[in-house]
Amino acid sequence: MEMTKEMLFDVVDRTPFGDLVLIEDETTYGLVMAMYAFVRYARERGIKIMIDDVLDTLFLIKKQLEFLGVQEDFSDVLVIKTGGKMDVGKVVGRIPLETEPVIYLSRYESTVKEVFSEGEVHQHSPWP
Repeated sequence: MEMTKEMLFDVVDRTPFGDLVLIEDETTYGLVMAMYAFVRYARERGIKIMIDDVLDTLFLIKKQLEFLGVQEDFSDVLVIKTGGKMDVGKVVGRIPLETEPVIYLSRYESTVKEVFSEGEVHQHSPWP
């Protein structure tokens, strides 16, 4: 059975906030299309979306979408970057790479709190 945009959006609509959803796809472009679908979902529902871009993954997704014939600049998407150099979307925070997870998580939490406090994202957050 073919998955339509409406079917996918209905699944997202019925998923309670904070639930974890795992997407399994054996194709090489599954992540790319899932990212594009979530961005479109957020736009069509009037929801801001924030993406964690680790080591320029969002840049790679943008390029893969271009190869598939989809022009997406992510200009209205809030982005927190960990490492990397290629800016895609509206970068609202940067976190340097860390070898120590405790330091990384502390910096990540501080960055996210700052973004939330500036009103960039609705306060529907798991962060205290």
